Amino acid sequence: MVTKLDIAKNKTIVLPEQVISQFTKTTELINKRQQDYETFYNAIALDEVKLRDCKLTPEREKSIELHGEPQHVVDGEELEKVAPDWNHGIYSVLGAKYPNLVRIILVPGIPPWYYAKVVKSNITLVLIDNIPVYIGDYKFIQDFPIDEVESLDIIIKAKDVYRYASEIFGRGDINFGTNVVSYLNIYTKSGKGLFGMTKTKGVRTDEIAGFSESVMFYAPGYDNLTNQDLVIPDNRSVIHWSPDIKLNDKGEYIVEFYYDDYIGEVSVIIEAIFQDGKIGYVEKTYSVKEAQR
Repeated sequence: MVTKLDIAKNKTIVLPEQVISQFTKTTELINKRQQDYETFYNAIALDEVKLRDCKLTPEREKSIELHGEPQHVVDGEELEKVAPDWNHGIYSVLGAKYPNLVRIILVPGIPPWYYAKVVKSNITLVLIDNIPVYIGDYKFIQDFPIDEVESLDIIIKAKDVYRYASEIFGRGDINFGTNVVSYLNIYTKSGKGLFGMTKTKGVRTDEIAGFSESVMFYAPGYDNLTNQDLVIPDNRSVIHWSPDIKLNDKGEYIVEFYYDDYIGEVSVIIEAIFQDGKIGYVEKTYSVKEAQR
């Protein structure tokens, strides 16, 4: 006996795997809605958080908005640490210590000058504090002192590369074609661009770690007064200063000094540091009256 089965042509048979997959998606959607509902009363739900390994200053934030994310960031303190003693400016340090990021090219001229070309790019334009540098002033960048550099950004394949074309080249009909254009953005401590910082040539500033020698404090001696001393006014504002007082075994110190000609209230400020590193500070006042003769 043969049984005849009628099967609808348009009916879809749902497999178990499809049912499970749909159930999983529905559950995830419900959980997401529940989390958003709970977050509404406690915090703000964030879809995406960008993490950067550099300090996001207002200047850098502006640069990212205008030019794109920097691929490399070099801190000014790092530049100073790795700078050779013979360096004569930022380009000499970049060429010697960061050849994998920037290549320094000698441009023939009278006098010749140096051009910084970012690796993996055909054309490099220079900004200083987000201010475009005119091509005729590029020769001044090479000697920029590294101790005036806060940091620098290397932006490969910068966006909107024609933004500063007229300011850099003095005309607006520049066509970069298919060339890769990058930005070298140098942030200075003054924040005023290439000519916002002035530094005397031949003068180098260094910091020496350690303690400085105590300064000699001048105080007149009135042990043997003369008639001439009596007519010279003593208008000192600070009548005594001892930078290296040490207490005796009883924790005492006797100080002697001569007063000036001022009659009235005197302020005494005492600062101290203990062997365990704790510091002390106190202010006292007392009055000086004219002697009765």
